[in-house]
Amino acid sequence: MNAKRIKQLAWWWGIFLIALVPLIVNIIEIIKLQKGLPNQLGSEPGKVLVDRFGEITLISLWIVLAITPLKKWLGFSKLVKFRRMLGLYVFFYASLHILSYGTFLLEWSWYLLMEDVAQRPYIFVGFVAWLGLTVLSITSPKWMMKKLKKKWVVIHRFVYVIAILTVVHEWMQVRDTFFEPLMHALVLFVLLCLRLPFLLNLRFKK
Repeated sequence: MNAKRIKQLAWWWGIFLIALVPLIVNIIEIIKLQKGLPNQLGSEPGKVLVDRFGEITLISLWIVLAITPLKKWLGFSKLVKFRRMLGLYVFFYASLHILSYGTFLLEWSWYLLMEDVAQRPYIFVGFVAWLGLTVLSITSPKWMMKKLKKKWVVIHRFVYVIAILTVVHEWMQVRDTFFEPLMHALVLFVLLCLRLPFLLNLRFKK
């Protein structure tokens, strides 16, 4: 095994393990809670976990969207090779967000779900975003890229729609402070502006 291959493996495992850190931290907090030890989950641990996994999903999505601008504007191209892995982590944490919601807040009650959707439309918006991430994850393998050809590019451009839906999902939940949702919306706006030239170039090349 040559030095280049070793370096690539080191990057792969490094990113893979770093992306798992939020999950490990929360598992440790859950274990502490179950054993009655001091923890950071507060008086509503279920809600805290739902919010945490939602936050991690947003941050992971912003990182994925930042990969192309980082390469174009700063010449940092290391993450390009790991974009698929990072994208799957977005789906992974979004799924944990939904699983936490269903487990801790709904206890898998369909009645409570229907009631929640009727009273809180942001749940429907979030679910649509998750369905979009599911499609992107299913079509992410290289063999799907070869099979779908140009359709693959069209499908994966929907990541921008999904990103907007995630911000709307968060914004619709605001009750007291707008600071955090505003920051997330601002980050998305900047990322979309940075990526706009690349989208236009792709369009004109067709």
